[in-house]
Amino acid sequence: MPGAPIDPEKIAYESPKAMIKLIAKNILIDHLRKLKSRGDGLDDGSLEVAEDQSYDANPEAQVFAREMHSRYLAGLREVPPLQRAAWIMCRDPLLLSDTEAEVLLEPALTGPQAKLAATQRPLSVEDAARLFGRDVSPDAAKAARKLGKFLYPSALPSRSR
Repeated sequence: MPGAPIDPEKIAYESPKAMIKLIAKNILIDHLRKLKSRGDGLDDGSLEVAEDQSYDANPEAQVFAREMHSRYLAGLREVPPLQRAAWIMCRDPLLLSDTEAEVLLEPALTGPQAKLAATQRPLSVEDAARLFGRDVSPDAAKAARKLGKFLYPSALPSRSR
């Protein structure tokens, strides 16, 4: 008689380590199957010849990520201060530290207010409205468009009149 079906939520609650181990095992199995189907030298079942595709093993990816981050910071500096602050506080996914955020929040937010705000990112629309004294979601949307134009100028369709 087969055992009772596995309830993943129960396992995750009762034993998070076991659930993480199960997920990691399944990911590894899927990855090995993909490598075998491509014929990447796993005929003998050895993992020694499998290529490490992790971020840490790829210096080109690390350089690209640093360059993109630098471009992102440069693009943020081009956005007007209030729009930049609204973007950082409500939507920013790429700033690496609160210190980076704090510096870029000026002059819209300064001193202790900027320091505290930087640690509380991201804010809900309501919390951002309280912080800035008005709804800043239109400012965040404008910042998103300006950042998009700065970071991906060739991706935008040209408008002719």
